[in-house]
Amino acid sequence: YDSTLTNLEENSRQWRRIKKKRENLDDVIKYEDIATLNDSILRIVAMSEGEQIAFFTEYTARLKEEAIKDSIANVKIEEGIANNEFYKKTKTLEGGQSKGKFYFYNSSTVSYGKQEFRKIWGERKLEDNWRRSSKKSQLESIDDVVAAEKPIAENEIYQLETYLARIPKEEKVIDSLAKERNFAYYQLGLIYKEKFKEYNLAANRLEKLLSYNPEERLIL
Repeated sequence: YDSTLTNLEENSRQWRRIKKKRENLDDVIKYEDIATLNDSILRIVAMSEGEQIAFFTEYTARLKEEAIKDSIANVKIEEGIANNEFYKKTKTLEGGQSKGKFYFYNSSTVSYGKQEFRKIWGERKLEDNWRRSSKKSQLESIDDVVAAEKPIAENEIYQLETYLARIPKEEKVIDSLAKERNFAYYQLGLIYKEKFKEYNLAANRLEKLLSYNPEERLIL
């Protein structure tokens, strides 16, 4: 829809129709995200303490395994760059001229360069004044913490306690998550039915809502 809008005459009937559909999709994305996230949190809340420990033990073990693989891959990239540079310098000394490839055509060098940039500057958009501290992207979750800052064994994103501590315990918070989830399913049912004529999707979301024993006003 985004690309279609750029190829239509602005404010024409077709342009307005597509724009409206695009705006409706924003609501779908918003409420699907809320429903999915809160469902996941509430599913973990409903687990016993033993089940929660088992779940996050497996999760952190998988994260560690991936981090170790990434670390090994980074070392290989660095070694490849070093060997490549040594090879090119040797050829230069022996033959008088180097015919090495341009920097940005070397995928290993580019990959390593990007990783080094993120370590120093963090995630930044390509825009003017990108060096300013205010331009640094805010980390939105534990998973966004750069693992390279600490050894894997010490980094909080690989520790079981980090996740267990984030599970909601207060009944007030849990009730709020459930109400927000229920309202999201209600809105999705209406949007799929009224704005997209997707009756199967609408029925699915509304029937799922009813299975959660929602407030009376949503049932009506």
